[in-house]
Amino acid sequence: MSLETQPTLFNVPAPWSADDTEELLNIEPLPAGFKWRLTKTSSRAMRGELVDVQPAHRDLAFGKWLRETPYFQGLFELAHQVVVEAGAKLPSGEEIAARLTALRLERERINPPSPAV
Repeated sequence: MSLETQPTLFNVPAPWSADDTEELLNIEPLPAGFKWRLTKTSSRAMRGELVDVQPAHRDLAFGKWLRETPYFQGLFELAHQVVVEAGAKLPSGEEIAARLTALRLERERINPPSPAV
């Protein structure tokens, strides 16, 4: 079997599952500085504020944390959609973040966010 055809995480056959996206994000987390609006007030910020998407504890697996956190509801699902739409070439964490940012900006252009509550 050539190196190109050896099974790896990055050429898993379709359908790509949410578990696959979680594992990808554990390996390729969204980059430091990536921001998203909070969906739940935290000890650091109010709901609706644009904040860094990073777990409070660095030892947490990023994909698992993003999937389970109550502070960015729906963000994991959007990241999963971005990965699925990318097709055969899986995107890097930076590429996922860039697409998510474009989606957020488009959404906010159409429906501007209300002030942080």
